[in-house]
Amino acid sequence: MILRQPIIISCSFDAKSKQRLDSVQNYLEFSDDEMRKMMLTHPIIFTYSFDDNIKPTLDSVRDHLKLSSNELRKILLRQPQVISCSFDDNIKPTLNALQDHLKLSDDELRKMILSLPSIINLNFYNNIKPTLNALQNRLKLSDDELRKLTRTLPAIISLNFNDNIEPTLDILQHRLKISDLELKKMVVTMPSIIGSSNIVPKLIGYKLNFNDNIEPTLDILQHRLEISDSELKKMVVTMPSIISYSNIVPKLDWLQTTFDLSHLQLVELLNKQLMLMSVNLDKTLIPGVTFWRECFNDRTYVEATKKIISAPRELTQSNKRLQKRSALFKAHGIPLKLLWGKATYTDDRLYAWVKRHYGESLDSTELMTALKIQYD
Repeated sequence: MILRQPIIISCSFDAKSKQRLDSVQNYLEFSDDEMRKMMLTHPIIFTYSFDDNIKPTLDSVRDHLKLSSNELRKILLRQPQVISCSFDDNIKPTLNALQDHLKLSDDELRKMILSLPSIINLNFYNNIKPTLNALQNRLKLSDDELRKLTRTLPAIISLNFNDNIEPTLDILQHRLKISDLELKKMVVTMPSIIGSSNIVPKLIGYKLNFNDNIEPTLDILQHRLEISDSELKKMVVTMPSIISYSNIVPKLDWLQTTFDLSHLQLVELLNKQLMLMSVNLDKTLIPGVTFWRECFNDRTYVEATKKIISAPRELTQSNKRLQKRSALFKAHGIPLKLLWGKATYTDDRLYAWVKRHYGESLDSTELMTALKIQYD
């Protein structure tokens, strides 16, 4: 603590000092442990007047971003340095310039700061603008695309383009042999690709490092499916999120074994419905197969299995959603096998179908109440 702020050696801890710290703690509703951590990480707080320095800054931040007391508290827990900044000289110019540059609404700016409070401590012209300009030029992003990108992953704003972003984009483009346009589409679809550097865990608690995560995943996928570079490229460009999955092999093994697929059939299945790779194996795929086999209990095991894999999109649906809709069908005597092909229906569309075919026997209010359940 003293190494961080040697000036505190010259400060006396007296009744006024205690009163100052008590005022900060009461204002932010910090626990004793939270206050202790703030003092250890940001000891300069000892040197500030609560009424003359700290409170005016915090009041201004809260009013400018329309924060609740709890939201302000959370920001200070993550970014105590805010206390030592001048609102008029440092914080406000950054917030205004960022909002103007990205054309953010007040609520969008507020959400961005809540997601990544460290933005408050950055200088817009020295830190933020160079990164945004370089990223926009590298990917040929429109202003609206840049805005959406930063709203989805605010951590981009805190990264250094030359040290963090550009190396990841270059190596990914080289590995997959993709065009600038394909690279752009991948990043727009999955912005966290940009954060594939060691700095991101510190910023957003998420790690997607190229050498440690992306490259091994690409190699495993290519080796397991025995596909060419061009086929791998097509898969990744189609669904960029596949590079973030860690359980690819168990899922591929299960699909191949469960549906008795040849190697070629497995590859064809993924080309047809790559979305299967994003579905949880234990919570969705396995229960889904069990559910549909029960629906087709008038068929042999082999026939039911072939029917299920003929429309693999049905397996991407939440098991909880399927169970609740099947309960609705059972309650009104509708054959469960008629759910096939309708698991992707919205509630309104399913309601229209049920009313069209079974309207005479159903109560509209009861049906809509059942269908409007929120699914996980």
